[in-house]
Amino acid sequence: MRQQMATYLYALQNDLVRIIEEIDPKITFNRSNWNQRSKNSTGGGTNCTFDNGKIFEKAVVQVNVESGSLSPFQVIEILTTKPPLQIISKSLNDKFTYYKASLFSVLYPQNPNIPTSFLDLAYNEIKNTTTGKIYWWFSGGNDLSESSLFLNPQDKLSIKKDNLIIDFFQKFKTELDEFNPSYFHQFIKEGKDATFMSHRDEIRGVGGLYFNDLNDNKPQVLLSTVIQCFAQKTYQHYRPLIEKRGKLSYTLSDKEKQAEKNSRLVEYELVSFNKDIINFMYYQNK
Repeated sequence: MRQQMATYLYALQNDLVRIIEEIDPKITFNRSNWNQRSKNSTGGGTNCTFDNGKIFEKAVVQVNVESGSLSPFQVIEILTTKPPLQIISKSLNDKFTYYKASLFSVLYPQNPNIPTSFLDLAYNEIKNTTTGKIYWWFSGGNDLSESSLFLNPQDKLSIKKDNLIIDFFQKFKTELDEFNPSYFHQFIKEGKDATFMSHRDEIRGVGGLYFNDLNDNKPQVLLSTVIQCFAQKTYQHYRPLIEKRGKLSYTLSDKEKQAEKNSRLVEYELVSFNKDIINFMYYQNK
């Protein structure tokens, strides 16, 4: 599954790059690779970045593949919110390894009437090399972050969802219901939790669809259903927002509000530090 997911994400990255260039032919594109090796981890990936387009101010499609070792205490910390801890034995001398293949995409539109789009997909695996037990899961999802033009100023937790936003989520509901009728409501709930900024008591955007611990079927089945749905449909369902809202006019003040909102997104990533494998690699394994 490791190699299958990595291969899939790199192919998906190329597909998403092609779609961005199709939507915004004049945008400036740059591709770079990275590799890192430390005492307890190795990693590499490809960053595709875009700047100064007619439609998008900036865009990123990034693929990372990392692996390394973890202490039992790190494993407990990572899995603290996940149901099974059976891969942890009573011995704290057990050895553990991790693997993560992930894709992250964000689209920052020029027109503040168009929401910023996020897509995040990952396959995660922790192995107890002493006992041979493996715990794996998929994580990720998507969300839309409006500028203040479409937010209710009287209530930070209330979003004015127009028909385009409703259609975006309704299409995903129809598609996810084919796999499991409970997925949509489960992902919406996790999306609300994922996009809520507790330190500001406000929602990051209009919410989204997120899954933090998806492993209720064989990994190959989930890859060909849920993961593929998010991978192929997020940009597709986002395009009507670009095409229709992109025709709306805006002012300099609107752009300033958009910039302020986007700065909150950076703030969110810093404050809402997610205890996942990639963070442990960078901050604890060095």
